[in-house]
Amino acid sequence: MPAPTVAVKTDTSILKYALTESVSKLWLIVAGAGLALCFWGGMKWAQHQVKPVLEQLQAQNQQLINKLSGEHHAR
Repeated sequence: MPAPTVAVKTDTSILKYALTESVSKLWLIVAGAGLALCFWGGMKWAQHQVKPVLEQLQAQNQQLINKLSGEHHAR
């Protein structure tokens, strides 16, 4: 007695859609991670650029506070 054979038909459009969908989701994840990395790097660069300006402003504020508190005590 011969072994029974089964004819399997595969709908390639469904397979193609599933592969396309998974690849597009992967690219969305990669793009999101890349965007987050660029945002983080930009924030670090901005902090590096602003740090000297903030230090200068803090020093000026401290000088002004010292000057004003010295005038107050001199009266």
